[in-house]
Amino acid sequence: MRVTMADVAKAAGVSKTLVSRVINDDKTLTIPVETRDKIWEAVQRHGYIPDYAARSLARKTTGADGNKAITIGYVTYTSFEKIGHPYFSAILQGVEEEVHAQGCKLGMAFTVEELTKKKDLRERIQAEKMDGIIYLGAIDRGFYEMLKSFATYGVCLESLIDPTMDFVGTPYDQSGRMAVEHLIAAGYRDIGFYGKEGDYRHQAYRTVLEAHSLKPREDWMLDAGYTMEQAYELTKRNLEERPPPEAIFASNDEMAIGCMRAFIERGYRIPQDIALMGHDDISMAAFAGVPLSTIRIHKEEIGRMAVKILIDRVKTKRKIPISVQFPPKLVVRDSCGFRTRKPK
Repeated sequence: MRVTMADVAKAAGVSKTLVSRVINDDKTLTIPVETRDKIWEAVQRHGYIPDYAARSLARKTTGADGNKAITIGYVTYTSFEKIGHPYFSAILQGVEEEVHAQGCKLGMAFTVEELTKKKDLRERIQAEKMDGIIYLGAIDRGFYEMLKSFATYGVCLESLIDPTMDFVGTPYDQSGRMAVEHLIAAGYRDIGFYGKEGDYRHQAYRTVLEAHSLKPREDWMLDAGYTMEQAYELTKRNLEERPPPEAIFASNDEMAIGCMRAFIERGYRIPQDIALMGHDDISMAAFAGVPLSTIRIHKEEIGRMAVKILIDRVKTKRKIPISVQFPPKLVVRDSCGFRTRKPK
């Protein structure tokens, strides 16, 4: 059941109206910091997703000094996340659109890689005087300690660096379970996996199979580096040595599309001979050779929410971190179908 504002109000021991005024940043509201923190703590504890889309936030906002527009920058681990990956690019598009929509200033966008290679970059970032930074991806804790000197406030996307920070993302354990459960419901019992061993989607893959008394297909558990090219090459190589499973769950759409191409080139029919399930619902998923079934992640919304939460923290100096997770959605297209082959 969806958590409502009334649930938050009850948990915090305040009125629904007061909750609404706090999360929508009513500038006329004067309440103790402790009360404001108690409300945000209830938001976090119950997983309430504030409806910032109501646009009660002002279109123009001021920075920590009350005079200038808030400046928000973002950092990724590598340029691959910043510009080379459709999933991360969609998140960053949401970030940039919301920064401008809120009347803020987009500060420097940089990568950890750049910080290690360009000696003058740290001085340039320091001079930018950013109010907040959005951290996208798995930023090393050591680099984070250095990056904190660039801006007092930050919000993490996808990977939580510090428990005192706000977080926006997706429950990947839930999305992984959703994908594998769909394949099993469609009649598949022999299921492979493409992705990183040990991540939430991989753990979900193993957990769901075990719950159904099914064994993982160890010889078709491939780390294809989250890229289409590596998935294509690894699939071709694996097909030289062993028959494929009935279905594959790839932990992103690019890998699913890459292995799809390899299977089609070898004469396999999708989904009659092998079913494919992706993850993320990037734009090309619907236009793959066989439209790809996948798990939709609300990428642009994650980016926009990160900006809204960061603005709130810069303006209110809120001490209680909040976590917002957008629920994934199953998108059924043509690449899964239902198992029609006779059992081996």
